[in-house]
Amino acid sequence: HLSSAFPKVFLFSNANIYGYNKSSLLPDWLVGVGVTYDIFNGFQRLNKVRSAKTSEKIINYKKQRAEKDVKTLIEKQYITLQNAREDYNAIQSSISFTQEYLNARRKAFAQGMATSLDVVDAELALSSAKISAIISAYQFDVALAQLLDTAGIYELFEVYRLKASVEL
Repeated sequence: HLSSAFPKVFLFSNANIYGYNKSSLLPDWLVGVGVTYDIFNGFQRLNKVRSAKTSEKIINYKKQRAEKDVKTLIEKQYITLQNAREDYNAIQSSISFTQEYLNARRKAFAQGMATSLDVVDAELALSSAKISAIISAYQFDVALAQLLDTAGIYELFEVYRLKASVEL
């Protein structure tokens, strides 16, 4: 409280209405101003100032820590986003390979060089690669949504979704 650092000022007055047995030394009325100021108050003012400065330092430290935490979170989310994109691109080449493998197994089956089990295995491998692509695309969308939410611009998610080059 800043008011404790200033002196306290007060006004007072007194009026003698009834003068029976009144001393002649006392006036009929009296007006005055008084001031009180603690010269020594056990270092309360100094301690309050120190406490305020310490509180200010703590608040500044927490603010810096929060800014650092948000930056770290955004970097982590961006890395997760990039990893999901790289996983998706890597899986695309796997899908191409498993599609070619399935075509080769079907041709070999038609010519009697492979069994139906080989064709089923190739189809399962292709399905597994496609499911992995869907999972990595989902992880990309989740990472993008989290990144936009952390940045405070979640409403842009639909704009990014409409610009997407891949729709599963």
